Amino acid sequence: MKIHLYMLVLSLFFLVPAQASAQDTRINMAGTKDCPLKETATLNIRWDRMEIDLSQAQDFIPAQITKIQAISEQMDGVKMDVQSSSYNVNTRQKNHGNCDVQEHPTTHELYGNLNLTVEPGEKAADLMGLLVEKGYKVNLNVNAYKRCQ
Repeated sequence: MKIHLYMLVLSLFFLVPAQASAQDTRINMAGTKDCPLKETATLNIRWDRMEIDLSQAQDFIPAQITKIQAISEQMDGVKMDVQSSSYNVNTRQKNHGNCDVQEHPTTHELYGNLNLTVEPGEKAADLMGLLVEKGYKVNLNVNAYKRCQ
């Protein structure tokens, strides 16, 4: 009998916090119903196998950011913010190891990536279109999440 009473008290001990937690979740879920979705738009611009002089590689991405900023300024009310950039440079031997290097010199290829956020998100597709017209390879990613305060 004592064991049954002990088990009953113990189960109530674990049950009460679980019910409170579930109730908190319901209250929280109900409270977020009317929260608006906050949309964020990210453009990813990439460069693949772009032949480049090794001495110019370091300045390539900053120069592209300046060009892209100028394009975005053509649109009223668009704010662009650089989130990240990266690049790597590979050697490309046109001689494939079989010929004289003087006859077939080594070149360098740049692979680069630039991520920007665009506000308002509704205009990101328009900016993407302008960049594509200028020859950029662009990927658009739009996310929406509830933002309640």
